[in-house]
Amino acid sequence: SRSKSRLLLPDSRAESVLIEMLQPASDQEFLYKDGKDGPSIRRRWKLLGGLFFASLVAAYLGLVGYFAVYRDFFPDRGFKVDGSFSPGGDLLDYLLQHGMIDRKDGLLVTWYHAANSKSQMEKALKGSAMVLEADVNIEGLNTLNETGTPIMAHPPDVYSDNTLQEWLDAVIRSKKGIKLDFKSIHAVNPSLDILVKKYNEVSFNRPVWLNADILIGPNVPGFVQPVNASRTVNKQLQCWGPPCDTLLKLL
Repeated sequence: SRSKSRLLLPDSRAESVLIEMLQPASDQEFLYKDGKDGPSIRRRWKLLGGLFFASLVAAYLGLVGYFAVYRDFFPDRGFKVDGSFSPGGDLLDYLLQHGMIDRKDGLLVTWYHAANSKSQMEKALKGSAMVLEADVNIEGLNTLNETGTPIMAHPPDVYSDNTLQEWLDAVIRSKKGIKLDFKSIHAVNPSLDILVKKYNEVSFNRPVWLNADILIGPNVPGFVQPVNASRTVNKQLQCWGPPCDTLLKLL
């Protein structure tokens, strides 16, 4: 074999050229069509792949930054930059803007439930709770003394020292959030009328939650009846004015 190699490659210079041809070419030994040295095709594909991967990482970090930071400091629907809020605005935005919470997390919100009587309402207003929840019923419901006036009472109570009108007059002077829980279908329509009238007189400047229990939950006493869902929604849709833009939460 050595003699055959010498016949094909008579000198040592030719033999070294053959050995170099059999070795893998390095990245820098590929030439462009114009004859100039440049990176190999393999290296260029690696470079493009790296740039594509870096773009994906940047896009992911941008989305994470948006959801983690941007949405906590810029307004959502119902929130205006000048600090005013519609009744249908975001409750967490409202509490965040007033410094009650430091981030949009519902677990940070504190509540005062059944702030119905004047004494309970005053206690809630002076306390640290951020949102007041109160029950709306009709005075003397299903009795000979029924008046049709919305009052703040939880069944089986149908009488109270606090009407919805008086309750709103007091709570609106504070910065507390508002949640009204309708305990009777008969209380929905007159209550919405009061809300609309009150809004036209004095801007609520806060979100208002409207709630109605449409199903009987576990361990609920027999005297607590669910509110008719379809009639409640129909009354809500028939209501006009900004207070009725709020979402009726059927819990």
